Amino acid sequence: MLIRHWMAKNVVTVSPGDSLLKCRALYQTHGISMLPVVDGDNRVVGILARSHIEKYSPAGETGYEYIEAIDILDKTRVKDCMAKDPVCAHINDTIEIAADAMLEKRVSCMPVLDDDGRLAGIVSERDIFKSLVSITGVHQPGVQLAFEVSNKPGELRRLISLIVAHDMRLLSVLSILKGSVRIVSIRCRGESDEAEDRLVEAMRPEGLLYWVRDRKTSLA
Repeated sequence: MLIRHWMAKNVVTVSPGDSLLKCRALYQTHGISMLPVVDGDNRVVGILARSHIEKYSPAGETGYEYIEAIDILDKTRVKDCMAKDPVCAHINDTIEIAADAMLEKRVSCMPVLDDDGRLAGIVSERDIFKSLVSITGVHQPGVQLAFEVSNKPGELRRLISLIVAHDMRLLSVLSILKGSVRIVSIRCRGESDEAEDRLVEAMRPEGLLYWVRDRKTSLA
């Protein structure tokens, strides 16, 4: 799935000349932790995290220290605190590419650029989690079967053929290589719980590890 289908499109941004006081207000109003910094052409020139301005934030709610901190926030410009050359994604990158980049660069969100290099959206860890939930089909009724099979051609096709032969509707298929074996997760749905129970029993000899229904995991 592409980032364009999961990113937030209505992005709150700031310009290099804005004050940290304005940014602080935006963080509080919108409940966000990152602000892309864009120029007049909507090109990303930096990113400002909440942590970048925390050291200027008032330590108390009254007194001279509070007034002084507010004055500093008002006078300090974004360009003096922002992180330059932030890690960005392209609008046609896949979710897994974005997730891999975020893990590698240790960032919690990334601005997303269009073909012209302008800001098109922003993708966050929350967006990645939402896509994962969608891919697995966890919100759909049915049963999830997990198998350990040999990593050789035809094994996945064989499992799917056996499941379809039991009049099951496939909802999602995921797999991962673990050494010389492959772990396969198949979520499917039958006409009834009884039909799914019969499927589970029939698939036990096929390397079944566990199955999940109604968010309850049962080991094979």
